Amino acid sequence: MKLLNNFHAYTTYRKILISYILVVIVSVTLISGVLFQLFSNSSALEINQISQVMLSQTSYTSDVIYEQTLSVANQLLSDTEIISAMYFDQRDYTVEYTVAQKLSYIKNVYPFINSIGVYNGIIDLYTDNLRSNYEELTNLKQLILKGTNAQNFTFLPRKINYPLNNNGTIKDVLTFILYPSISHSLPDKGAIVINIDGAYLQNTMQKMHSNKEDTIFILNDLGIVVSHSSKDLFMSDFSQTSYCKKISENKNNTGYLIETVNGQKQLITFVRSKKLNWTFISLRPYSALLSNINHLRNITLIISLVLILLGIAFSILLTRNIYNPISVFMDKITSSGRYKHILSNKRNEFDFLSDAFSETLSKANLLEASIGKAYPALKETYYDFLLKGKADELFDSINFVKGIEDNLVGPYFCIILFKIDAYEDFKQENSVQDQGLLRFAISNIAQELLEKQWKNDLITMNDDQVLLLAQLNDASEQQTVFPILHEIRDTLEYYFKFSITISLGDIVSTRKEIKISYDTALKYAQYRFFHGHGSILNFDKVKEQINKTDKYDYTYEKKLVGAIQLNNPDKLENMIQSFVGDIKLMSLNNVQLYTNQLMISVLRQLNNMLDLQESEYQYYYKQARISSTFETLENLTEHLRTFCNKICEKLENISGNKNLLVVEQAKEYIQNHFAEADLSIDVFASTVHLSAGYLGTMFKNFANVSFNDYLNTIRLDKAQYLLMNTDDPITIISEKVGIYNNTYFFTLFKKAYGMTPSQYRSKHKQ
Repeated sequence: MKLLNNFHAYTTYRKILISYILVVIVSVTLISGVLFQLFSNSSALEINQISQVMLSQTSYTSDVIYEQTLSVANQLLSDTEIISAMYFDQRDYTVEYTVAQKLSYIKNVYPFINSIGVYNGIIDLYTDNLRSNYEELTNLKQLILKGTNAQNFTFLPRKINYPLNNNGTIKDVLTFILYPSISHSLPDKGAIVINIDGAYLQNTMQKMHSNKEDTIFILNDLGIVVSHSSKDLFMSDFSQTSYCKKISENKNNTGYLIETVNGQKQLITFVRSKKLNWTFISLRPYSALLSNINHLRNITLIISLVLILLGIAFSILLTRNIYNPISVFMDKITSSGRYKHILSNKRNEFDFLSDAFSETLSKANLLEASIGKAYPALKETYYDFLLKGKADELFDSINFVKGIEDNLVGPYFCIILFKIDAYEDFKQENSVQDQGLLRFAISNIAQELLEKQWKNDLITMNDDQVLLLAQLNDASEQQTVFPILHEIRDTLEYYFKFSITISLGDIVSTRKEIKISYDTALKYAQYRFFHGHGSILNFDKVKEQINKTDKYDYTYEKKLVGAIQLNNPDKLENMIQSFVGDIKLMSLNNVQLYTNQLMISVLRQLNNMLDLQESEYQYYYKQARISSTFETLENLTEHLRTFCNKICEKLENISGNKNLLVVEQAKEYIQNHFAEADLSIDVFASTVHLSAGYLGTMFKNFANVSFNDYLNTIRLDKAQYLLMNTDDPITIISEKVGIYNNTYFFTLFKKAYGMTPSQYRSKHKQ
């Protein structure tokens, strides 16, 4: 009765029961007619699948050999002595011996390798781990020279004398030739040759195929046999056989066909290798497949009859048992009431379960995606608070953040700061997108190279800096990482044409102290100012300057103002270099403080002379206040030099005409007062309200002669006139021209005219 109720009430139950009954009926109807064909086809498919599995295993083994061969080749390409042997232009027997030893070692590590050699195309030299005979060397060179830069490698079967000692023993090998184009950093000439033992691959195939009646072989893309269960067929050309043509035309990677080969019907199974472009083929006599089919058919018929009789009875039982979990599952789902809207629209139980599961899966995927998107942001926030020393305050209550902290095992930590040099130029030369890519390049290269020694993780990259958190096993490891840091810096400069400064913070032993390492990394990076762009800094490099106490030399202000007033470029440059030489020995904070103080003091002392408008004064004042923005001492020096030169230009433009007028006034004053014995530059300077030193320099710059020399010239010219046109005594003439010291007058006159005043008078009167 319950069976009938379920049959009428439940759609899925009814479908299951009817399905079982139909299965039984269809089985009885079809089994008598198609069983034999079914078993025969099933056997063929089963054997084909087994063969495909075995061929796939063989293909996988071949791929492994190929990948290991590539690995060996790449290992050789990364060895400097191997590269040297491939590209040196003069033969070096020491290098050859070392290379041969290395090649022998590698050959012993990989059992499938017969021999390894390095060919130098520059001096036509082949070096391998064996003493190759002349014929083998000639064959190899011909094969190598056939390669081009358009190829990365060549892989071909060959027969060679092995060992290479002309004893007549022939070995089947697969020769792998790697050309230089596989590495863009290497020259065009040269090659690496690896001979793979063909017997190794043949033995591998035979171990994987236990059926002795099977024929197994491998064809390359030209249809040439590179391995065969029959050794005599190695390197045979099968490209023209009918079944090989059909396999070649078949675009699938696996498959089978039934065809007569050498008068015998065969099941032919093939598998293609994508990496090597080889085809793995097995042939099995078809008669061997059907030897037990007739016996199996009789047994199957008996079993089928029994199943038919029991089928209907079991159908009812199985339907009830199968449907019972569905009923329980539906009760659990509908008990929450969340899916009643689905149940009301679905009369089929499976449709209801499918829709409910899809909705649940969609929600789960959405939740997983949300968590996945939030995790990087959460990690970034965690590191941000870690650098601030507040990570415990933020994340103590969040369980899945423990996964982040579990990776910070230490036991020691160190912040590494990569700071982009000349950042303003960097921003102007690169777009915003390119700036991000270059920061990623810093992070990627640094993480990859540092991984050799330290486990590390990217913390952040923005503006001019990239931060990495390194985990150390020993607190003394910091000094050992400097070669890697030099490699990172040089790699970025070589490939991306920009410079970075690297700063290592202090090593700490707990996560809470990582903030200390970060703060010290920032602090040490500031000392790029003294060490220049491309520096690699840590405490040992900057400790001498960190705690220096310095005194400011106020005399620099007076000296620099004087040099600017005199507009003397050499003196100005000497003053700047002297100041820079002093601040180079100061602490960083004092350098910035004292430089600002010097520039502002110069500006204030010369403000009246400059006669600056408000906007101009603000410009100069701003220039005097930005010394803290300079990355290096050279930048600061150039800024100080430019600042002083601009003030000099401003003063020169203002005072040029005024100074010339003062000099002309001085000349006129000398012409009118030369006879006054007390006439001097101090006397005239007081009349024009200038210092004697400044007036003397100005006079010499414009008149090309000093004030006193000009005065003496005027006096001697007047004395010359009086000597020629009067009979006054020489002592009187000396006093008339303002020189009361007769000895001094005689000295000046003789120096100017080459004779005494008396000799001059006598000569010119005659």
